[in-house]
Amino acid sequence: MENNINELIKIMEFEYNVDIFNSNRTQDCVEARAIFSKIMYSYHHMGYTKIGRLLGKNHATIYHYIKNFDSWMKYDDRLRNKYFNVLNVYSKGLEIKDINETNKVWYDNIVLSTKVEKLENKLKSGLHALVDKVPADKVSIVYERLESIIKMNC
Repeated sequence: MENNINELIKIMEFEYNVDIFNSNRTQDCVEARAIFSKIMYSYHHMGYTKIGRLLGKNHATIYHYIKNFDSWMKYDDRLRNKYFNVLNVYSKGLEIKDINETNKVWYDNIVLSTKVEKLENKLKSGLHALVDKVPADKVSIVYERLESIIKMNC
């Protein structure tokens, strides 16, 4: 296990060009520690306290990294790319079965959940809110009028 940790530390330092043990709170340092924590937690089943001791951080900080990691991955392309780069290099030296397939499914899930979220927001937009107010007996009339407006503008 210690070799795995040392290998991951080297990969993190190479990918981010930072020392993850530094208490610096720059974006690169925080991201590197978060990725390190996520991998230790997810693939080695290491607890928050143990990861925190390794990094010189409180267990609550590690909990914060793990809890928010999936959300960060949804919206931060840079973090997502770096995470997959690190994981691909790291997994080559380990016996983590089906890691690439697991990552693909996980990544697809993030992409789909982001699309669903965007569609939900779109449904809440002004036009959809107006359509919801249309009485059931007037839907066909409103539909015909909207189609006429669209045809006139094309």
